[in-house]
Amino acid sequence: MIEIVRSEHIKNLQEYYYSSFKLNDHNGASSIIDDDKINGLNMSADWAAEHTEELVKMFLYGTQLFIDSATKEINEYKKDSSYFDKIKTGGVFSTLKLSQEAQKKLFADIYKLLNEAEEKDQGTDKEEINFMVQKW
Repeated sequence: MIEIVRSEHIKNLQEYYYSSFKLNDHNGASSIIDDDKINGLNMSADWAAEHTEELVKMFLYGTQLFIDSATKEINEYKKDSSYFDKIKTGGVFSTLKLSQEAQKKLFADIYKLLNEAEEKDQGTDKEEINFMVQKW
């Protein structure tokens, strides 16, 4: 899903630089979001069609990371219920009936919300969190 774009030999180590540029839709033809300020992964339909196995692996990997995090936090909570306030793993499950247009708008709104959350955050004790939004 990524490719090596350059490598450098530093002392006795080989350092590699990677890019996911080819994974993204750069022509905008299949974009559900018309805002070039949005950060995120927008896979082209052509790439997905040519790399089905890699696409499935990417979503399975993300799901496994979620399961691992949730399991770890549940086990911590079982040991000490005060851990509840530290839990950051969570999920939302919804079943909606939406038109294609409404589905595209919902995804665009979610992307925008995620993108703006970091820049609007006024807190000082920031930590990394991960989101994987799927629909089927």
